[in-house]
Amino acid sequence: MKVLSNTSWGSLMRIYRSLVRSKLDYGVPVYGSAAKSILKMLGSVHHQGLRISTGAFRNIPIPGLHVISGEPSLELRRHRLSLAHFYKIESDESHPQHYKVINPILGSLFSVRLSFIPTFGFRIGEILRYFEIEDFPIVSNVEDPPP
Repeated sequence: MKVLSNTSWGSLMRIYRSLVRSKLDYGVPVYGSAAKSILKMLGSVHHQGLRISTGAFRNIPIPGLHVISGEPSLELRRHRLSLAHFYKIESDESHPQHYKVINPILGSLFSVRLSFIPTFGFRIGEILRYFEIEDFPIVSNVEDPPP
């Protein structure tokens, strides 16, 4: 991205979104349970890409960088993409993970361990409680679309 210094306004942000952010977004439900040190490294990649694409200096605080670029933090993006994946699983009863994600059986058993790596269903439960999202009916996928 540093090579593309003389481009039109906004094109660096489009390049950042299509090349860097798409790679960071891929597999969010899987790597969302990674160690905080790994997520912090991904955050530094995200922030460096935003700095290059906006032309911001290194001394700008990270929340200000998000405001300037119009991009949410990587944590908020992870939450949003995980919720979208969760609702996709919840709407399809034939999905192999449907009942495992909706009712994580071993969540309370594993949560007492010090080295607990939360499963996707356990993390979704925390996200739903954090954002105070209540249960609401979800329409299942339509088998045969109308002609």
